[in-house]
Amino acid sequence: MHGHETDPGVFIRSMAARGQPGGVSRAAREAALVMDAMGYQAVVIETVGVGQGEIGVSSCVHTTAVVSIPGMGDESRP
Repeated sequence: MHGHETDPGVFIRSMAARGQPGGVSRAAREAALVMDAMGYQAVVIETVGVGQGEIGVSSCVHTTAVVSIPGMGDESRP
């Protein structure tokens, strides 16, 4: 995201989950709908640090991408 804060075609807004189950606040879902209605070609909702059970984002997106750092997931130990 660094470098896009001055791009007139990009709108960035940080929104906490605000205690909503699923990891995404109702306000974030509504903001995504508004951005879609405004004609933005892509609306990206980033969830960081939510648990594996936090799948609320799936109800308001078309595509989900999971990005993880090597060595930070579950692993088998000998």
